[in-house]
Parts: sequence; C-alpha cells; structure tokens
Amino acid sequence: TELSQLISRYLEDKPSNIDGNRIYDCVRSCYNDLERGFCDNPQHYYLDMRMLLATCLASTWFSNNQRASVQSWYNAHFGNGPCSICG
Repeated sequence: TELSQLISRYLEDKPSNIDGNRIYDCVRSCYNDLERGFCDNPQHYYLDMRMLLATCLASTWFSNNQRASVQSWYNAHFGNGPCSICG
C-alpha cells in the first residue's frame, strides 16, 4: 500500500527524483508475487494489488508499453472491463 500511496500522492506529476522505471520494476515484482500465489503473501494482498494496479493505471508515471503491461495484469486478475478508477 505504501507504493500505491506514493503514486497517488503525485498521480499526474511524478517528482523528477523518482525513477518511473524502478517503480515499474517494483510493481512488476509485486504482481509476480500475486501471480505465483505465495502462501506468505499478506492476507489482503489481492486487494492491495488491485489498488496498486488501478493507481498505476490512473497515473501518468509509465510509458505506453509499461501501461499496457499493467493493464493486462489488471485484466488477468480483476476482469477485462475498464478499471473502476481510471476507466
């Protein structure tokens, strides 16, 4: 949730001292943990990941290719409809 909070705090204006590629790599790592279904994931990890991916989709932090990946991850776990936050 801390990553979601960071992105949402600067949703459309990423600070220049934050590397969007590193943030994307963190999001991808979190998604991979969800995909693998590790038994030590926190109890509400599924909901946390839904919030994180939706926040990423609502932001302007990522390249078109990165955004397409995030959208496909969101669709894979939370449905093919539009994101409830960003449309």
